[in-house]
Amino acid sequence: MDGPPLFLRNDSPRLGHWLKLRVLNRHGSPAINARAVLVSGGRSQMRELRSGSTYQSQNALELHFGLGETTTIDSLEILWLGEKKTRLKDVQADQTLTIKEPAEATSRPSP
Repeated sequence: MDGPPLFLRNDSPRLGHWLKLRVLNRHGSPAINARAVLVSGGRSQMRELRSGSTYQSQNALELHFGLGETTTIDSLEILWLGEKKTRLKDVQADQTLTIKEPAEATSRPSP
């Protein structure tokens, strides 16, 4: 706390596959509290986008999933605030995806 800032960097070789998600709200800002559930290789993982959860620090505003030897994500579901969902199937690993929250559904008058 009374010392200079500390920055750590991991220079070890990359082993395994990964997926990084940028989840944005309707306005293009990070969708804080959005939740992503990924299923691949018979395993399920969940990440939630959070901000400022510790003293004088910041979490990354991307969601990172380690996939091991799996190269394809079976399913990916984003749960937005307000109970909206975005579902993707057969997503390729080793990429960064940007997913934007869908617009509000507009109601139509009944005929």
